[in-house]
Formats: sequence, structure tokens, C-alpha cells
Amino acid sequence: MLNANCKFSLGARIIGKEEGPASFRGRMGTVLSYLPGSGYQVSFDDGRVEYAYAHWLENLPSVSSVNQQ
Repeated sequence: MLNANCKFSLGARIIGKEEGPASFRGRMGTVLSYLPGSGYQVSFDDGRVEYAYAHWLENLPSVSSVNQQ
């Protein structure tokens, strides 16, 4: 069960923010789990699984929302 204070839901597609650490910038992935105080476990598309804080990540726009713009 996901905590009500979570920024991302399980399975959410994310991308590393430009303002975050260089190792996360522009990397896309999927949220696997939330660990209070540790952030999110993310499976990145490059095959690595890492922990990242919410303020390093943002939602990846869905294809349908991009096409509507």
C-alpha cells in the first residue's frame, strides 16, 4: 500500500530532473517501491535499479498528453 504522502504511485513512469544529481538527469524509469526516508526504488530503462529522492524525479508525460498539446 502506498503512503498518502507519496509523490509517485507504484508503476509510475518518471524521468530524472535536470536540477538533480548528474547520474539521474534525463534517465527514464519505473517506480518499484517507496521507502519512507529513503525515497523511491526505481528501475531505470538502462537496466539499473537505484534509490532516488522524490525531488530528483518528475512524472514522465504520457504519450497521449504530449499529443494533445
